[in-house]
Amino acid sequence: MGTSPPETLHPGAPSESPAVYRSQVKLGLSSWQPVPRFARLTALLVGVFQKTPGAVKLTFSVAPGRRQFTSHSVWRDSAAAQEFFKSPEHREAMRRAYAGMTDEFYVIHTGGKPFYNQRCPRCHVWTKGTAPSSRCSKCQAALPHHLRPLAHEAEAPGPEYGTI
Repeated sequence: MGTSPPETLHPGAPSESPAVYRSQVKLGLSSWQPVPRFARLTALLVGVFQKTPGAVKLTFSVAPGRRQFTSHSVWRDSAAAQEFFKSPEHREAMRRAYAGMTDEFYVIHTGGKPFYNQRCPRCHVWTKGTAPSSRCSKCQAALPHHLRPLAHEAEAPGPEYGTI
């Protein structure tokens, strides 16, 4: 997989300033089969990101051996990020991506605590929290946990990731 430098949407915008809002989302794929569909959804969302006012920078990184994909985004402020995350295109892309995802993902935002989302393999209810849960909140089935431990704040990609 080739690497390329992260794209800056607005070259004059300071992406390293502590005043900006950062978001880091890690998703795991259940197998390699959904990768082409996931890549198409990612391309669609990059276009939406580029059109969102207040978007500064977006980088994707991948840990191929673990089938984990992470987006690192920088925004002018929280409202700009929420406009993107709540857009109909983003909601539809996430709905379609859920079919190929593992049973969990996590999100970290600037100033917030990380939160996990875990899907029960038995009843398919999502359990959310600031740490992985061991049991489903509805049926009490055991919840798998495949993702590596979290950083406690949104950060730049680590050396274990290749930038795509």
